[in-house]
Amino acid sequence: MKKFILICYLLVVCLTAFAQDGVNFGIKAGGNAASHAGTGLINDPNNNIYTFHFGVFGQLPLTSDVLLSPEILYTNKGFKRRGITFQSPYVDFSLLAKINLGDSKAYCVVGPYASYQLEREFTYTTSQKTYDFGGNLGIGLKIQKHLRMEAIFQTSANVWTAPRPMGEGYRLTQVTLSALYLIR
Repeated sequence: MKKFILICYLLVVCLTAFAQDGVNFGIKAGGNAASHAGTGLINDPNNNIYTFHFGVFGQLPLTSDVLLSPEILYTNKGFKRRGITFQSPYVDFSLLAKINLGDSKAYCVVGPYASYQLEREFTYTTSQKTYDFGGNLGIGLKIQKHLRMEAIFQTSANVWTAPRPMGEGYRLTQVTLSALYLIR
């Protein structure tokens, strides 16, 4: 946790030091519904774990309709399966493109992420690595000048297995609902 706070502090200092016209940064926080391969979200909501995320982000305009938005978030990922909860804290590093959808206040969010697992809270040994990577796809809405809301689906490119009784291949997924506040 101390490393995450230090990384966030350094990111804010760097964004402030190199801030130019049009470059913004802010804070992001919200809730997650995490599962494996999305099945809990669709078939059995009891397989989801419900957690939170928070962190910092930047926004660099590339054109009048496209922003590049790097972000660093602390989040929990995992799922429930056959009465066992698998959950671990991660630091997510995302590089998102935010594309305005016409004249509306809505925008599309797309881009890759990489995660680092801070600690394991699993009761079983799994083939899961301490890193993860995958993609984000979502939609956002500009509420006010400094306030945004985003809903993002994130899926892992890593497939891992657990020993019996789990034994099946898993791909971590999560749906996040976030509030973003632009500081600058």
